[in-house]
Amino acid sequence: MAYGITVKNLSGVSLIDETSKQIQILKEGGLMPGEFDYGHSYAIWSNNQACEALIMPRPFEECLLFIQAETYLPNHATINVTSLNFCVFKGEATLTITKKSGGSSGQNYFYANLASSSAQYDAPGNNESYFGVGSIDSIQGESYADVGIGTQISAWASYVSGSTAPKVIGLEDGGTYDVKITLDKTLNATIPTNTAWSIDKDLAIFAHRYGDNPQYGWRLGYKVGQVTGQNDETGTHGWEVYDTSGNVAWGSNRKNFQIESIVVGDPDFELTGSGAQGDIVAGIPIIHTEVGNANNYTDYYALVTSFGCSTIQNKSRPNDPNGDARTWSTGYTWCIPGNGDYSNNFAANNPNGSGGASSTSKSTSSVLGVAMSPIATTYLNQGQLGPGGTGYALTDCWGTHATRSLIVGKFI
Repeated sequence: MAYGITVKNLSGVSLIDETSKQIQILKEGGLMPGEFDYGHSYAIWSNNQACEALIMPRPFEECLLFIQAETYLPNHATINVTSLNFCVFKGEATLTITKKSGGSSGQNYFYANLASSSAQYDAPGNNESYFGVGSIDSIQGESYADVGIGTQISAWASYVSGSTAPKVIGLEDGGTYDVKITLDKTLNATIPTNTAWSIDKDLAIFAHRYGDNPQYGWRLGYKVGQVTGQNDETGTHGWEVYDTSGNVAWGSNRKNFQIESIVVGDPDFELTGSGAQGDIVAGIPIIHTEVGNANNYTDYYALVTSFGCSTIQNKSRPNDPNGDARTWSTGYTWCIPGNGDYSNNFAANNPNGSGGASSTSKSTSSVLGVAMSPIATTYLNQGQLGPGGTGYALTDCWGTHATRSLIVGKFI
């Protein structure tokens, strides 16, 4: 080892060294999943609420999203708490950063207020109405972390020497203002007060099965992490290991995600025939795992590895009022201690049947079960002409034979 410190276990495997990668948890909280098709004119079974969303501090490919199911509403008896199913869709919003204080020449920081707006799903193009895309209820868990470590706004280049805009290397609670932003360059010109910049931000949008009643007793807990070089130890105690570039490789104040189960499989619907003329294979695919016990099941999280729609079926059925459009997302089910099965037959609602299979049961009802399987997210009754007009039909399973990973663990 040329730099830093190394800690090895009895087998000689390095646990901490100057090349360590550790997740920094940037924001955490809870929200309620809604219905993906809420507010759509043909979503006649939609009766709950629009989906709630969460701003990702950095693009999806740079962040890690962990989710859990929490018992949350104390005014509902435990007997009403059943399995929670949900899936995650991608979207986008606008975050406006307005400079309020600091930012003078010779400084490398400023204070700002934040405001989000224009939350929307990633649009699937001109056929958006056939996918059942609904409305978004609200953005939850807004935080100074939403600015994002590593964010670089081109307009900032005019306040530093050279042609390259500075990057954000530090974010803190701004006290009177929303955030204190620290840059990797010193300003050589003062940023005028109330100067505002708007940037696009990815959204994670949370939905459950269409037509479900509010899943009382549940709240969806989340943690958003990122591999950063920002230090966490701000007090008098703690231990940090830095790499040769001066970035934090390991910090004692960071939470470590201890993986307890990884299950790999194919929890997606399969397709018969060609895409446009084919059909969904009967069955209820699922992968699942069991962890914990009745006393600590709320400690467990799953790493989100699946986003958006995985199957769509449009059937026009001219002159037939049963013409419809349906979508599914490969999502997650949390089956708490006391419940015996994942109710995945109900959650998937395969129009071609279960293939003789029943909902998958846990080995015992006393453990926590976590599963990935198709979640029916929209069911649109489009009337006599069908979803796309006379003669229009499409069935496609984008995740056919995809290998997915269900990763479950806890933070220590």
